[in-house]
Amino acid sequence: APLVCGRLQMAQSQLQQAQLGLLRLQLQLRAGVEEAFTAIRSGREQLELASKAIDHARETYRLMEKRLPPNESPQQVMSNKTFDGVLNSIRQLAQAQANYLTVVSNYNKAQARLLIILGTYTRANCPAPTP
Repeated sequence: APLVCGRLQMAQSQLQQAQLGLLRLQLQLRAGVEEAFTAIRSGREQLELASKAIDHARETYRLMEKRLPPNESPQQVMSNKTFDGVLNSIRQLAQAQANYLTVVSNYNKAQARLLIILGTYTRANCPAPTP
């Protein structure tokens, strides 16, 4: 009887440990899903802002380029302050586009993390991006 009692207590202890391990894993998964959802939601907002930043930079470039006098020689254009403005607007547009790509990358990573956590990540639902 003491041998059976000892084995029963050991089995109950192992069961409790397994249940605690399962609970810990469930809590970790829940936290991971919540974190991924938050990152995805934030990513959507950042995509919208980054897209607006590109539109703004594109419009600034268009307006600055319009201000360049059409019949100036290359030397005159290079010394024109408006030309500096055009160059700056081109830099700002390039930076806005680079920022957008970073946001897209982070958004895609958040989506992939969620799919991995949920156990549904496959190549079919995460195809390679097309340029």
